[in-house]
Amino acid sequence: MSKRSAVASEILQGLEEVLAFEQGKISLKTREVEVPEPPKSYQASEVKELRERLGYSQAFFARVIGVSADAVRSWEQGQSSPSRSAARVLEFLDDPSLLKKFTSI
Repeated sequence: MSKRSAVASEILQGLEEVLAFEQGKISLKTREVEVPEPPKSYQASEVKELRERLGYSQAFFARVIGVSADAVRSWEQGQSSPSRSAARVLEFLDDPSLLKKFTSI
């Protein structure tokens, strides 16, 4: 079976399951989850305070977060702000218990 045929087969199977669910023929496993709020916005002083509290240089902090050292300098000088994804990583560094909370959803 070609890759395209396999994908089409999976889509068809999914549609058949949706139809069976709508007709009451099957039940689906469901669970309620808490959708996390967007990450907080970090001010320049908060970024610097977090980095210093962790005892990281700007270069090492940047490597941990996955950004350039120039980005960290820019955040700390108030020239730019962390993106949402970077702010989420900052939250996890600031409060590691959040990572457990988010991954247990």
